[in-house]
Amino acid sequence: MAGKLNLSIEVLNALRTGNKVEAIRLIREKSGMGLAEAKALVDAYDQFKGVAGAAKGTIARHVAGVQQAPGTTPLPGLSPGEEPRGGGALHAVVVIVVAIVLGMLWFKLG
Repeated sequence: MAGKLNLSIEVLNALRTGNKVEAIRLIREKSGMGLAEAKALVDAYDQFKGVAGAAKGTIARHVAGVQQAPGTTPLPGLSPGEEPRGGGALHAVVVIVVAIVLGMLWFKLG
């Protein structure tokens, strides 16, 4: 499979979200390739870029706020070494609830 890969935006978006079946369908629809050829193309892209197979794990790590291991590919939208921000709203809610409970205890016991 020598040469340049020219994949449409729709195919790339499907691969980035981990939807290999949709990517294969789009490739076959736009190029007229057979199933085996389209699958081989998607697998080659997946192996070369590591996008489709890792998309679910990357999204799950990003949502969970898991820190990135050294030497791994940065999460989408982050610079190398940058840690994901987030959880601020949840932390604020927890702080407010704790403050309310402590205030209620203060008035009841004090």
